[in-house]
Amino acid sequence: MKTNLLSLDHDYEMISKWLLEYLWLTPALFISVLTYSSYLTTHQFPAFGGGLFLSISEQIANNGYQFPRVVHQYTTNGVPFAYPPLAFYGLSILHGMLGVDLFALSRYLPGVITISSLIPFYLFCKLLLRTPQRAGLACFILAVTPAFVRWHFSAGGIVRAPAFFFSLAGLYTALRLFKTSSRHWIIPTIAWFTLTALTHPEYAIFLTISIVVFAVTYARTVRGFIDVIIVGACGFILTIPWWGGLSPSTALRILFQHRVHTVVLAAVLVL
Repeated sequence: MKTNLLSLDHDYEMISKWLLEYLWLTPALFISVLTYSSYLTTHQFPAFGGGLFLSISEQIANNGYQFPRVVHQYTTNGVPFAYPPLAFYGLSILHGMLGVDLFALSRYLPGVITISSLIPFYLFCKLLLRTPQRAGLACFILAVTPAFVRWHFSAGGIVRAPAFFFSLAGLYTALRLFKTSSRHWIIPTIAWFTLTALTHPEYAIFLTISIVVFAVTYARTVRGFIDVIIVGACGFILTIPWWGGLSPSTALRILFQHRVHTVVLAAVLVL
């Protein structure tokens, strides 16, 4: 009986500690929910377009979920489909198989995913900054940053918000991988890296550079270098269903159209 009471006391203490740690996340969640509610109240229609994204998803659903070559209805000859496809296929399944209205998805799904992304960001900051108080403050600052709201709550967030969530989750697992040198974290890092690469090119570049920085900072060893190679190689192989179906010219265009972002991000990290 005494052992059971000690076990209950220990469990209660652990639960209380967990709740107190995550209590520091609530201000950021609260302000995000409030901001998102204000956005929905003041915007009857999704902000900043997103019609092209919905058109892509609708065409995928109507064409038997085949990989599209051209998105019709945009320009005379259509727009070549050269975008990472994961988000569009997810929307197509929700719309085509489950019957969810695309307009409703463009209004509500980005906000829900964006608010949820504060959770992996909090975990990342708690690991990096070492205290829940600092992590909570970092989350609050992110939640009130205009770009966080503008580009993720709006209709364009139908693609950007999932990529944002995946990249932040990837930051957390990658930091775990290189700080602890535990291979237990390599599979989650590969998974988040692959999901990010299949969702948005700029976030994939951001996560790639971050992984390299973590390796150089926390695991400047042969093993750390090998882990980077493993994550990159596995991500490369797992994304073949997308880029393997593209023409060489299209693949090169996707790569080089984001070269400016790569240079800027690299310069910021170096400085």
